[in-house]
Amino acid sequence: MKLFIPLIIILGIHYSHVNAQDSTIERLQLQKQRVTQILTHAQDSIAGPLPKKYLSQLQHKSHHIEEQVNERSEKALNRLIKQEKRMQKKLSKIDSVAAKNIFTESLGKLSSLKSGLKDKIPGNLPLGGNADLDTLLNSMKFLEGSKEFEMILATLNKVDRAFVKLDKDGKIDKSQINKQRSNSGNFNKLKALVNDSKTFEVESNNKFDYKDENGNVKTETMGDITLDDPSLSGPFSPTTGETGNMGVTQTPGKEPQKYNSVNKNVKITINSGLSKLGAAQVFSHEGYGHAYLYKMGVPHKHQVKQMKEQNRRLATEIKSSIKETTENFKQ
Repeated sequence: MKLFIPLIIILGIHYSHVNAQDSTIERLQLQKQRVTQILTHAQDSIAGPLPKKYLSQLQHKSHHIEEQVNERSEKALNRLIKQEKRMQKKLSKIDSVAAKNIFTESLGKLSSLKSGLKDKIPGNLPLGGNADLDTLLNSMKFLEGSKEFEMILATLNKVDRAFVKLDKDGKIDKSQINKQRSNSGNFNKLKALVNDSKTFEVESNNKFDYKDENGNVKTETMGDITLDDPSLSGPFSPTTGETGNMGVTQTPGKEPQKYNSVNKNVKITINSGLSKLGAAQVFSHEGYGHAYLYKMGVPHKHQVKQMKEQNRRLATEIKSSIKETTENFKQ
């Protein structure tokens, strides 16, 4: 009987814990609905053009609420995942098979919920031809991409950040960024990407679509981020100690054994499981390293021989960009 008593106790804790988990997520989902209600009510109650000051205040308030909800959601899920793993470890000492069967599904669901935090307020509100309402719709585009936008801003110093704004289409405004003359390597690389004729897409996600050499569209999952000793971080990696499949830069084409982009754009995907500093540093690697060199028309891929990077230009760009981002992040 001693073998089964701890198992029964852990099972009882697990199922009551799952109920608490469902309740927590449900409350967080209700909080998220409040944001949508605010925007919907604002639209429905409009009789005429909205003042620009009011629209700006509404955008700021909506953005603030959404950030709070997502931050609380992530903290709650991280706490639940940690508790699940702790109980799984205890049960593994008694029955490893039972531990795997019981906790694999719940941990998978929690990880899925965590990665789904990117799904934000829907931007498809039924809007008419009112110019001010169109402005509100464009603000929604900003909300949908706020994580990516904040990630890019985190790579820049405080002065340069003021010149990085979004235009009405949700893209970085060329006219604004071109007003600034800076000595910052990161800012000038971002400026070069913004002014290029090609489109560079940036997304925070844990998966991405790609085309193989035959033109078939497939999906690749990036997986979880694990935390190691920061002192062991390599020169091309985040200083946080985070490891895993952290980022990818996709370019057009039909090359074999390569994640070709699904369209004519350059696509940069950063693992959504990274910390804010980790994400900014990985974007520096992908955006200011691979994507920037691709835009310049020079070799942009890693060329590793005998565990050493042979693409010296790429190594230089990545190292300098990560170093600058680390300093800028403190501002």
